[in-house]
Amino acid sequence: MLRAACTSWPELHLSAIAIAALLTVPAGARAQIADPPPASTAEAPFASQLEALTRAIDETSRWIASEELPQTSELYAGAAGLVPFWIELAAARKDAAAEERARAIARGLRAGESSGLYTGLAGVAWTRALAGEAELARADVQTLLGRAQTKDAQLSWSASLDVIDGAAGIGFALLALHRELGIEQALRGARGAGETLLDAAEEQEAGLRWRPALGSPREYPNFSHGTAGIAAFLLELGRVCEEERFTQAAERGARYLAAIAQPIGEHGLAVHHSSPGNEKLLYVGWCHGPTGTAPFFARLALLRGAEHWAASEQRLACGLRELAPPQTSAGFWGNVSRCCGHAGVLEFLLARAERAPEASDRALAERVLADLLARATRDEAGMRWKQAEHRARPQELRAQVGLMQGAAGIGLALLRCEAALQGRAIRVRFPDEITALPR
Repeated sequence: MLRAACTSWPELHLSAIAIAALLTVPAGARAQIADPPPASTAEAPFASQLEALTRAIDETSRWIASEELPQTSELYAGAAGLVPFWIELAAARKDAAAEERARAIARGLRAGESSGLYTGLAGVAWTRALAGEAELARADVQTLLGRAQTKDAQLSWSASLDVIDGAAGIGFALLALHRELGIEQALRGARGAGETLLDAAEEQEAGLRWRPALGSPREYPNFSHGTAGIAAFLLELGRVCEEERFTQAAERGARYLAAIAQPIGEHGLAVHHSSPGNEKLLYVGWCHGPTGTAPFFARLALLRGAEHWAASEQRLACGLRELAPPQTSAGFWGNVSRCCGHAGVLEFLLARAERAPEASDRALAERVLADLLARATRDEAGMRWKQAEHRARPQELRAQVGLMQGAAGIGLALLRCEAALQGRAIRVRFPDEITALPR
């Protein structure tokens, strides 16, 4: 019933001609989307749609290649974040030069002082493993574990608990490195991170919650900094270690999120940005919106077999349709990147389509893709996007090159769209990409 109700969202089938037109607008101009052809012919020019998307990827890669590498090494906005794009491009194009570019960047990364998945060494280690630099990745794991502070069975790297910078993200990276390189110490490290998170959980009437860091006065309940991301890590840790106490903590985190979610539209739900003070602020993106939080419920439904978790995921997806681009809101200010905007939304919709194709997801993906392409700047240097990274400073527009804020992450989303059209397997899966993890 819920799925059927949600799919009543009006569908938008953009033609290949319309999408191609978006790729040929002058720099800075917004395209006028042509009316789609009749339904009987809208699906026919599939190759033209693919060609237009491929051209966008090639122009984006040209701009990324022309830019200087970021000075920092982290995955979020630093040099490590370019590696997943080049690896995926190499797989899509069978391009040895792109793969060597990725490996060269990976070899040149620095450990830095931070240890987080998106902010430091955990992300660097995973990036090196992705690029085929296994020995460097193994050395990074040893350094990472050597940095950890121990308390009984707990391991921690700072007061941070979250996916971006803290124990949950580091734990995700360690699980990935154990899975991909067979590093047993990495699994022990992930378990130690899990013990820290169990100890840091806060009892609530509806379940468990986590703040972004020990002693933090604020709560950010969604994926990047809060309960959704931390519980998602504990869910995966419980699966890998076959320890129910981690899984039960994850499920109690889900109960808390379900209790604080607020209705949006006729059938949707969304979890607020933060508290105190932003209880009515609803974001779109991976960081603080349904794009990041809904996959946790999908994974929970898969592993626990509970219909109510599947229903929660569906309602969060319905909430996303109420919030998603191109309309603006307090929680969507024109950011188009993987963290806060279009690219993350596209990846979420593509992942849902892999599990259970739905017409309304396709319609929304086409709408978001069209708006993303319309916002691009194109010239002889290639294709990039000027955006405001921060909601509180919407006037600060710049073209960025990184993964979570910039062209590398956008290009990766475009490559995933291309892969869906081609029926090609996706090469790059992130440590915290929970719906792509083994069952």
